[in-house]
Amino acid sequence: MFNALPHLRFATDEQTPKYPKGISGSIPPPGFTTRASITHLHAALFNLMTSGEGVALFKDMISKLDKEELHRMASLLTSDSNYFTEIATNKYGSRHIQKLLGKSDDVDKLFCAAIVRCFLHIMTDKYASYVAIRAMIVFDKEKKKAMYKHILHNVLDLACDQHAFIALNEI
Repeated sequence: MFNALPHLRFATDEQTPKYPKGISGSIPPPGFTTRASITHLHAALFNLMTSGEGVALFKDMISKLDKEELHRMASLLTSDSNYFTEIATNKYGSRHIQKLLGKSDDVDKLFCAAIVRCFLHIMTDKYASYVAIRAMIVFDKEKKKAMYKHILHNVLDLACDQHAFIALNEI
């Protein structure tokens, strides 16, 4: 199901990855589709996305992924609104999502849908608002139009929030 994720590397052979208590760094073999294995993939991807230690590693990893693997990664990232929001509101998670934006139209569709689902939360967060700004730079007209509709609908709330106001000015 997620053929790309077994290729995620969290540290070089010389390094030992540091995970929060109770989260394993191993990824189940391809073909596991149980709820437990999907949850495990979410935990592993969450650690990769929000860790400040693996910034260069993340850049290297995404440069090697093909379009299908990027799509699977984005699909996993955007599969749950709360999960996506937790990553986007993290300093490193926001930066990593920004690097994924614009890689392919399919990936951008997934991210656009995720941003629109939790639009106010994304726009009003210190770090997640940069995801929205980057999205408006790289998205095509169709996706920008979807975001503009949400901006117009929520403009007063956005204008009254410190981070959303900055994002509005950038957009």
